Amino acid sequence: MNRISKITEHKLFQTVVYLKGIFGVLEAAAGIVVLTVGSKSMTRLVEWIFGQEILEDPNDFFGNFFMNLARNLSLKIHIFFGIYLIVHGIVHIAIVFALIHKKLWAFPIAGIVLSLFMIYQIYQIIYSFSILLVILTAIDLIILSLLKFEYDRLKRTSR
Repeated sequence: MNRISKITEHKLFQTVVYLKGIFGVLEAAAGIVVLTVGSKSMTRLVEWIFGQEILEDPNDFFGNFFMNLARNLSLKIHIFFGIYLIVHGIVHIAIVFALIHKKLWAFPIAGIVLSLFMIYQIYQIIYSFSILLVILTAIDLIILSLLKFEYDRLKRTSR
């Protein structure tokens, strides 16, 4: 691989890591919102956001998707979803912090944690298909490969 593509790969890795950190913060914040806002309030919020759209177009895909999701969200699922978002976000923030500071020990841990989340996401895709989970899993797979490239690069340069 030539020097330019290695530099590009490194810049892509850095960009993805920072984006993953931002996404982790947003995830944790969303989890807190989900836990603090009751399921009935969540349903009213979704109805407020998408209600007009559904009145204009009763077949609107996103509006109907989120309306059905909010109406069918049980309290147990609501709590699980909130806690999952918080834990997932905090884990990503911690890993991103270690990766940014080039801690070699963080790379294998990040790979393992990311793989475990991916396994869970694949399990969820198999039993309750979600295009969002498919997209997130594909992004995580790309991140996992970038993680490997960056780890190898740092190991070579630290010798």
